[in-house]
Amino acid sequence: MSQERLTDIGAFVELRYSAAVNDRCGGITPRNLIYATVSSGFRSGGFNAGQLQAADAPTFEPEKVTAFEIGSKSRFFDNTLQFNLSAFYNRYSDLQEPRPINIGSTVISVTFNAATARAYGLEAEADLAAYSSADPWRQHQFA
Repeated sequence: MSQERLTDIGAFVELRYSAAVNDRCGGITPRNLIYATVSSGFRSGGFNAGQLQAADAPTFEPEKVTAFEIGSKSRFFDNTLQFNLSAFYNRYSDLQEPRPINIGSTVISVTFNAATARAYGLEAEADLAAYSSADPWRQHQFA
């Protein structure tokens, strides 16, 4: 990124969007929620401080992400058990990556932009409300 680019407001401001749909009414049961989301985000560009950093990589571009998620939230056994399941996929461009650089006995951190990256996975969560006769309001959570 050039010095002219950093004076451009586009290096620090980004249009973001988010959309979500869910099916609570008329879904599988009244205690189930199925959802899907798509959203975008960014981390602004910036400067690497110091003379050495300015010589190698004085600036770095904004990082951008588009995130997709689909999942369900369900309750069973008279609301005693809650089970949530989701899958996500994140697509990054200009990923900001700090890298250590050795200068004699000192290590400094310089931020560079990587090309692209992807992150994906599954998440499962269970909540069990286990009651005892001594304390009927106690809940035990397992995640």
